[in-house]
Amino acid sequence: MLKRTVERLELMEIEGRFDISRQGLLLPPEERPRNDKTFQFNMGNLEGIEEYKDLHALTKLLYCLPFELNQHAPMLQLQLTEHFEVSFLSPPDSLWYRMHLDSGFGRTESDFDTGLKITCIYIVSSQNESLTVSLKNGDKMEEVRVKSNTLVVLKSRRVAYDIRIKNPEKTGKVFMMSLKISGPVDHSKRI
Repeated sequence: MLKRTVERLELMEIEGRFDISRQGLLLPPEERPRNDKTFQFNMGNLEGIEEYKDLHALTKLLYCLPFELNQHAPMLQLQLTEHFEVSFLSPPDSLWYRMHLDSGFGRTESDFDTGLKITCIYIVSSQNESLTVSLKNGDKMEEVRVKSNTLVVLKSRRVAYDIRIKNPEKTGKVFMMSLKISGPVDHSKRI
């Protein structure tokens, strides 16, 4: 299934289905938070379309994550979402997401609360062996090298992250699927 999903995503990229990320588009290129291309969709949009059946099956697996997480940690109170984003990184033009949080606790202007509680990033395919995810939780910083078929799950309000291709001379495409899960702020537990 994964191989067919990657083939479908590569075909979609050739067909021009991926758009330049609009996040920070008005900023100069060196100041933008990310420089990838994205394809955004709702899970129901793929249902019943034969050429997207493997991509749909993959989204159904990710869709179950809030159920599983709530079952093991009911205090999270995660909400369901059917909105997904596939990101495409390809050297030399598209190499990174800058270090950022997807949400905050809303205590100050810079600590914005987008309502997101959990960020899931599934590395569908990485032909580039130098893809790294840097994670920052308070003063702790960790760099993780990731490869195909890897799921990264983060607390959106606590863990900042960036994604980079460290050695762009090793050309290779990277497809990542993101699922951002909403949930209420619990100030007492800081989640």
